[in-house]
Amino acid sequence: MLHTTSLKQAGWIQIPAAAATVAAMLVLPFLVHLIPLAGPVPIGARLLPIFYAPLVAVAFFHPGVALVASLVTPAINYALTGQPAAPIAISLTVELVIFSAVALLVQRRWPRFWLVGPVAYAFARIGSLVLAGVQGTTPWAALPAAWLNGLLVALPGLLILTAISFWLSRR
Repeated sequence: MLHTTSLKQAGWIQIPAAAATVAAMLVLPFLVHLIPLAGPVPIGARLLPIFYAPLVAVAFFHPGVALVASLVTPAINYALTGQPAAPIAISLTVELVIFSAVALLVQRRWPRFWLVGPVAYAFARIGSLVLAGVQGTTPWAALPAAWLNGLLVALPGLLILTAISFWLSRR
């Protein structure tokens, strides 16, 4: 049986692991966006499919896999499809990198913690909103409400991240 530890240590497996993580980060959102849109909020913002693969990668692969995949996937997606729009791709990149970094830190410190995904996403949203504040696209006073609204909109995705985190914590 192949153990998680051996996957994290085997240097040769990291390139295919990163490619598989990037592929999952491209395919899952594409499939989710095939679901008919109900309402003004994109289905991806509700279900958070691009965050599933880095969460799994944090648990199974070398730390660099999730971070590299998080850094390059929005740019690859933009180059291939023109989506998301460039400003959103930048914000999404910040969110994904923070998400992966926080998930790595939490998972290493508390390997059995079953809320890794939602906690990492909450911190990722803070990072993207700080970026919005610095860019001037969102007034600083509106950031707390925007953070809470983002979490409420993403509640279905947070539940999915919780289920994935729970499964990963029991392996």
